[in-house]
Amino acid sequence: MSARARVALERYVPTSHSDLLARLTADCPDDHALYAIVSLDHAESEADVAQALGLAEQTLVNGINLYSAFSAEFRRTGPRLVPLLAANLFAIGAAMQEGRDLAVICVALNQVDSLATHLQRLGRQTQPDGGRLLFRFQDPLVLSNLLPLLRGDQLVSLLGPASRWAVTDPCGTLHIAARTPHELRTRSDSELRLDARQLESLSAALHPGTVILQANEVDSTLLADKTKCAQWTLIRQRSDRARGHGLRTDEDIALFVVLSLQLPDSFDRSGPIAEALARSQAKHASFGDEVDEIDSEEWEQWQQALELEGHQM
Repeated sequence: MSARARVALERYVPTSHSDLLARLTADCPDDHALYAIVSLDHAESEADVAQALGLAEQTLVNGINLYSAFSAEFRRTGPRLVPLLAANLFAIGAAMQEGRDLAVICVALNQVDSLATHLQRLGRQTQPDGGRLLFRFQDPLVLSNLLPLLRGDQLVSLLGPASRWAVTDPCGTLHIAARTPHELRTRSDSELRLDARQLESLSAALHPGTVILQANEVDSTLLADKTKCAQWTLIRQRSDRARGHGLRTDEDIALFVVLSLQLPDSFDRSGPIAEALARSQAKHASFGDEVDEIDSEEWEQWQQALELEGHQM
């Protein structure tokens, strides 16, 4: 049997909260248990995180720190592996739907320590050049975008001792990697390694998140009225529009998208931005450099023209 056949990938859009819970607990045998990987990034305190997830604070405090091998700064906010009880699942499911950094894993009871060791090792990803990078496996954005990129043998290496791993993406779609029933007892000790093309594809898939951060730094109101799902959908659409103009670098695409959030929809069809795009493509130059060449008089004339048309900059 191929490695891909040993691990099934599923994308599922839950129809309700109870539907999500049913999917989280499905196919987890009686001699297995559910565990959560809980991120403490951006949290004020462990107590706040525990309350939001319906967990006892001591459960989180006693959880296994998956960044225990890292520096003190990383250990302080390192993700925790904690056991889940049936009473926790409702709040856990709601948190997943809200887009919190959270994953649910099904693992055999006699494999919990092995799972913790596996996840701690997984946090240090070996790059194609032999270097090491921090792999944020606890981030559902990373994992939901990574799963479709992995080969069968890599999926087996990702799961390690686990039988099932579930995360949600910003739009609430549930992404599950699960061993097929007759493969529940097999285990893999091989290290997960991503090749250069996979790392490049993952970086591109995660780029909208970087653009969202940049947009918020420019003006926190630009995306404030949109849900997390709507933000990611919009940024992906605008990024595709940027590529349609021949923009290829992350910096140029991000600049185009942030400008698109601030300017009228026609900004790239006429006026100084459209001209900068044309020059960039003709000269194979940076779009950002061409935007910098627009002088204040051009901007002012364009703004006046837009105001005459009834637009607001």
